[in-house]
Amino acid sequence: MLLYPAVDKLNEQVPNRYLLVNVVARKAREIADDAESLGEHLSEKPVTLAINGVAAGEVEVDREDLYNALNADERIVVPSAPTMVDIPEEEMEE
Repeated sequence: MLLYPAVDKLNEQVPNRYLLVNVVARKAREIADDAESLGEHLSEKPVTLAINGVAAGEVEVDREDLYNALNADERIVVPSAPTMVDIPEEEMEE
């Protein structure tokens, strides 16, 4: 199966693959929601329309999202440990 437009072409518009997936998903949801609210029938799937929109440069990328995606490897994410919560005995009996 060939993907058209090619991922390389899409990466010219959105340079990060993970952000590209996010941008396409957001746009596809927007297209689907708009079509449903207007009662329109789409000739193509929302994801296909969104991909074509990105390739044509019609979909704007939020600069903050782009910055965060490109600098994600520099951030250290420390998973939080599960915490125990003390519940008073009076509340447990109810």
